[in-house]
Amino acid sequence: MSLSRRIEGVGTSIILAMLEKEATLREQGIEIISLTAGEPDFPTPRHVVAAARVAMDKGDTRYPPLTGTAALKQAIIGKFISDYGLEFGLRSIIVSTGSKQAIYNAFMATLDQGDEVVIPKPYWTSYPDMVRVAAGVPIFVETHVSQRFQLDADLLNHAISPRTKWILLNSPGNPTGAIYNEETLRGVAEVLRRHQHVRILCDDIYEHIAFEQPVRNILQVAPDLGDRCLIVNGVSKAYAMTGWRLGYAAGPPELIQAMAVIQSQSTSGASTLSQAAAVAALTGPQEDRIAACEAYRRRRDLVASHLLRIHGLDFTPPDGAFYVLVDCREALPEIGLRKDEDPAFVARLFEAGVAVIPGTAFGAPGFIRLSFATADAQIERGLVRLATVVAGRSDSL
Repeated sequence: MSLSRRIEGVGTSIILAMLEKEATLREQGIEIISLTAGEPDFPTPRHVVAAARVAMDKGDTRYPPLTGTAALKQAIIGKFISDYGLEFGLRSIIVSTGSKQAIYNAFMATLDQGDEVVIPKPYWTSYPDMVRVAAGVPIFVETHVSQRFQLDADLLNHAISPRTKWILLNSPGNPTGAIYNEETLRGVAEVLRRHQHVRILCDDIYEHIAFEQPVRNILQVAPDLGDRCLIVNGVSKAYAMTGWRLGYAAGPPELIQAMAVIQSQSTSGASTLSQAAAVAALTGPQEDRIAACEAYRRRRDLVASHLLRIHGLDFTPPDGAFYVLVDCREALPEIGLRKDEDPAFVARLFEAGVAVIPGTAFGAPGFIRLSFATADAQIERGLVRLATVVAGRSDSL
């Protein structure tokens, strides 16, 4: 079969592949402790589920508006005002089947062959592949543990070329959990003022999972960049609504319209029931969201307390999200692996009954990503197994 060039070198998500492997083994009766998924383990709040049920009962099951219902758009506009002090009109909002689709729509609507997107490393696994599918070229900028993964303005400036169309900002970040501080955002803004042709895509999906410091959007420190900034968000992480597949974006009306053209020829509008649920999530009680964030904070500290006792591992406690990116480069040679052989290390962990994601998937060879979006007991058992493998033992766990 002849396939298009756009999918050459593009694979399916490593994370999804790992989850499928875990499910297969569980079906065979084999226990696997999963520290992989970027998915809250809490239920969707009851009032959100109830809103979807009401919509269903009253027959709100027809084709949805292409860019979102008026009720949800108004809720999103209110959210941006209350959280960031940013005002958008209805024509500046699009609702999609997940924040991932919103990012994909933006790239498909703006990238031509060879156009570049600057992506800080480490990065979420899908970013570079979405760029490649849209015929673009991902350009990576290194960030470092020693700087808490803050983006260096000088490195960013050197990465920008005449072909650059976008820079992608993800804060709190996946897989690092890093939050860009105000100094970083001001430095990025100053660089972008020198490069007027570059748009900014802010992936804020983890904004409500922040611990010691609040999340700030670049438009709060540089409102003059608003005419070339797209903010992408959704309800999946903060409100435990991953299966509802509901994301949204806010940006310049002409960009939103172009994204709508792409969406019209792919999925069309997002589910009416999911949109009704999202209205309830954004405008209703926030106690569940706040309680979940507190649970993640406590779990982060639990993970840190265990990792500090494992020789050869290093990490930076995350500022937000629910991941820890662990530096294994000192430990790997002690168990017969090269410093960059994190996939082989992950395979050994899997044999010991604990699943994590190799750092290579995020552009960080020699690291692993642990998700603490799971119960305390699972976290503790998984980290005991991790410690055993790092120690070079093959105890039956």
